[in-house]
Amino acid sequence: MPWKPGQSGNMDGARKAKIFYAALMRAVLQDDGKRVRAAAEKLLDLAADGEAWAIKELRDTLDGRPAQILQGDDDAPVTFVGRIERVIIDGNAKRLHHLDTVAADVIENGTRQDD
Repeated sequence: MPWKPGQSGNMDGARKAKIFYAALMRAVLQDDGKRVRAAAEKLLDLAADGEAWAIKELRDTLDGRPAQILQGDDDAPVTFVGRIERVIIDGNAKRLHHLDTVAADVIENGTRQDD
């Protein structure tokens, strides 16, 4: 079936049922959240007792997960791509070659040479 202009091609992709979430919410609502509070208290107790995984879980839940550190060295420095382009190729191989050259310049020199 052809799509209409502006219509997504993945009509049911974002509408997957969240079965576990729904079951958990029903259980929470049935006992006024008593078990959730008990689980939270147990997690706090385990963290207070020094359980590393419980401390990490609390930190991640309350403060968010820490950012990953990107670290390179002299032999393999970290390089960043300064620009990402999305191009529709119409059979013109010249344009594709140009993009490869630009990407190589960014990776090697850290800057784009032709702009």
